[in-house]
Amino acid sequence: MFAWLSKTLRVAAVQRIEHRIHAVQPANVHIAKGMAQVLLFVFLGKLVGAVKEMAIAYRYGVSEVVDAYVFALTLVTWLPGVWQSVLLIFAFSK
Repeated sequence: MFAWLSKTLRVAAVQRIEHRIHAVQPANVHIAKGMAQVLLFVFLGKLVGAVKEMAIAYRYGVSEVVDAYVFALTLVTWLPGVWQSVLLIFAFSK
């Protein structure tokens, strides 16, 4: 008896979820697709960064010299990256 009730409740829950999915407005679908794209590119960027760090650690090991190299590279590339982001936001916001 409880198995039948449990199955009935699960079927009802699935039907409610399906109804809500089919009732989604096109604007919300567009937002969700954009979010998925951003998520994908952020994940790929983090993955590439991790691979870069592993390659540096594999090639040069872990030492103060490697830390200084990574810090200097970050200082040199951080400001141009920030300016590029700001300019892209202004360019595509209109």
